[in-house]
Order: sequence, then C-alpha cells, then structure tokens
Amino acid sequence: MMLLTNEQSRQLIDIGHDHAARRAAQHEFVRSFRYAPRWRSIAGSEYFYIGETSHGVRSQKTQDAFAAYGEARQALQARLASLRARLENKAPVNVALRLGRVPKLPARILRALDAEGLLGKSLRVIGTHALFAYEIAAGEFFESDSAFKRRFSSLRVDEPSEALAIEMLRGLTAHYEAFHEVELSPADALARLTS
Repeated sequence: MMLLTNEQSRQLIDIGHDHAARRAAQHEFVRSFRYAPRWRSIAGSEYFYIGETSHGVRSQKTQDAFAAYGEARQALQARLASLRARLENKAPVNVALRLGRVPKLPARILRALDAEGLLGKSLRVIGTHALFAYEIAAGEFFESDSAFKRRFSSLRVDEPSEALAIEMLRGLTAHYEAFHEVELSPADALARLTS
C-alpha cells in the first residue's frame, strides 16, 4: 500500500468540506425553499402562496414576506450553483490525484437519494467500490504487487447500464414505499433517478 501524499490529503480534506457545504445547502433548499413564491387569485383577491400553503391576502406584510422569501431563495440557489461549479472545477484534479472514484451513475443515484433525505438514516450503501472507499478512509492506495495478488483475489463487477440500474431500483420501490409510508409514481421515481 502507498500512503496518500500531502497534496492528496489536502485535496481530500478540501473536497470533503466542499461536498459537506453543498450537501447542507441542498438540504436547506429542499427543506425551506423548494417552492417558488407566487400570488394566486381567489375570489377577486390575491394570496401569497409557497407551494400549496397560503400565507395571507396581499398586504404590505405579505408583499415584504414574498420579497424576502424570493431573495433568500435566490441567494441559496446562487450559493448552490457556486458550490456545484467549485466541485466541477476540482473534479479533474481529483481524478488526477486518484480521489473520489465513484462512477457517475451510482454517484447520481446516491445524490438523488441524499436529496430526498434517505441516505444515512434508513438507507446505507455498502460494497460499492469498497476498495476505493477503503483507500480513502485509510489514507492509503492499494498497489497491485505480486504479494497482494497472492493474498487477495479481487472481484470487480462492472457498473450496470442505466437501464439495468433503474430496473434494479424499481424492484426495491415497493419496499421503500412501505417503509417510508409514501407512494411514488413510476414516472416520479424515474425522474428522480435520471435527473
């Protein structure tokens, strides 16, 4: 095994902080700002709505709340865009340093599950690229020398196609619907997986 260099360790810490900040901002957006503010006309009066919740008839107070909510939502969207851009800019460096080697499709699925608040509470991911995860956790890389090959046999399973991954997750949908006491339409589930 080969220890991480100082540069790799520094980059790993930086990218960990960036991911944590993006994740926190994404959770805040979903929790507090998922819906855009709007005015809805009902019986000749305009009401301030966020999602399907009314916050009152148009008045100076609701207009101020509308503006404040919109500004806060835009600021958080700008922060999310900035954090995503920062992570995208660091991606080539991570690849060059051999950090964060999760394939795109599982990473997209994990981000979608995390955005819904499922990751870490009722869902844990195990086994996916365990060697890579061990390398990061241990701060060392596996070197494929003859002694290593004699002691360990490695079984690598190729990443499934997007269609196969979606089919695999469809098989689990009923279990998660029952566990979380929710109902997902097939179109909704597919949209969350392929976005």
